[in-house]
Amino acid sequence: MESSLARNKALGPPQRGDSTNQQHERYLAAVLFLMAAIYFLLHTKYYRYYIDDAWWVSDIWYFIKEGRMEEVLFRAPDAPDRVIIFGKLYFYIYGAFMELFGWTKGAALLLSSLITWLGAGVWWLITRQLRLSGNLQILVPLGILIFPAFFSAAHLTRPDALVFLLVSLTFFAFLKKQYFLSGLLLLMAMETHLMGVTGAFYCLAWVLYHWREYLRDWKKFLGIIARCALGAVAGMGYYYLLHQHEFSFALLYDTLTMYSGMNNFRFGFIVKYFFQYYWYRHAWELLLLLASLFIFVKNKMWKGGHFASLLLPVMVLSSFVTGRPNANYMIFVYPAFLLFMFDVFERRGWLKPMLVYVGVSLSILYGLTFFANRHFDFKKITQATAQNLPDDGLPLIAMPDNWFAAPGRPFYPIYPSVRYIPDLHLQEFYLIRNDYISHHSRNYDSLIQWLEERFDFTLVKKFNAFEDQDVEIFHCKLKNQPSL
Repeated sequence: MESSLARNKALGPPQRGDSTNQQHERYLAAVLFLMAAIYFLLHTKYYRYYIDDAWWVSDIWYFIKEGRMEEVLFRAPDAPDRVIIFGKLYFYIYGAFMELFGWTKGAALLLSSLITWLGAGVWWLITRQLRLSGNLQILVPLGILIFPAFFSAAHLTRPDALVFLLVSLTFFAFLKKQYFLSGLLLLMAMETHLMGVTGAFYCLAWVLYHWREYLRDWKKFLGIIARCALGAVAGMGYYYLLHQHEFSFALLYDTLTMYSGMNNFRFGFIVKYFFQYYWYRHAWELLLLLASLFIFVKNKMWKGGHFASLLLPVMVLSSFVTGRPNANYMIFVYPAFLLFMFDVFERRGWLKPMLVYVGVSLSILYGLTFFANRHFDFKKITQATAQNLPDDGLPLIAMPDNWFAAPGRPFYPIYPSVRYIPDLHLQEFYLIRNDYISHHSRNYDSLIQWLEERFDFTLVKKFNAFEDQDVEIFHCKLKNQPSL
């Protein structure tokens, strides 16, 4: 294996004088401070609304407070995938954090951000272990902090940031030849979310990169496989201890088939990341990727034998193997894209113009996002909603984010999967209207119309949310019912 590692020794950190090192350290500190400021300014503002925030935090709340591993709000009582058989580590970590700092979206997002920074730190260790150049040892972790695939995960309550950290630790342990630990961490990542399996593809890429050395000593290679397998077996035991009360193979099958059929997009999450939903946030990245591929092919750079040239196709392949095309999953493979793009431009001597392009693009992206949402204050809106809701225990019907105003109260989110509201035969409830985010739910207008036809609406409170957008709270009572 020494022969392969020797190819990268020339890429080791250049020797600098003390004064130059100190200057670079000051630059790095300034960049990190700037990134921390961007995180602070866009905290709860990067997304005005994202369905998964209330979805995941409410699941955690019901687990921590009531011990229920169920999709309480967003699945019908008889839904086959209502019981949750993955993610208990995530529930414990986020639940403990919010027990300390409050059951708010802001607290959950803060934890996601902190975990993303930890993931960047692990990749700093990985780049050193890969013996990449000094530039890449700095740029890859910084890219993980600020590129949209990671920045998005840091500003959502989803488990993606935690899974990414575990995937990164899986790969790092493999590089450090801690094979048992790598196998264990892989199963821990998969318990948190099935996309944790991408950790195995990073290890596979490393094995393929050194395949000659591994095959030359195949007995040693079998020993490596055995230790990884033992770690995975220990991980299965870990999974069983966490889920022994709710797990069944029938439920696993129902869950996997249900999720595989949730989206008919057939081109994988990488294509979805660049071309659907928030595509406008990623258009500049696509141009950078296409430029990198063009330079790579034109100059036949695969002949250089760099790990980045192999890692990218392996991780692209993983996106099709793992199946479900959710653009949020881009975080799990994007380190391969960062390594590839930075490596290509560095080898051509064009790293500085690339960094200028990246810096300008990110400044525009995050600057415009902050400007558009500068007056939006989710904490203020949530507090005002909670203060103006009568404390009489009546159920709520509202957009999912309103759950943060009344956790634990009977709550029925306005969301396409919640089709059972008419079957509840409610006589009386409160409706919260946030029309400024209504376009995020396809059934918003139709449900409001259905409610207006059957219930009398009495305005309880109307208050300003931000700019010219309002929140309205209505007391709703079935028509032709006698008043108390």
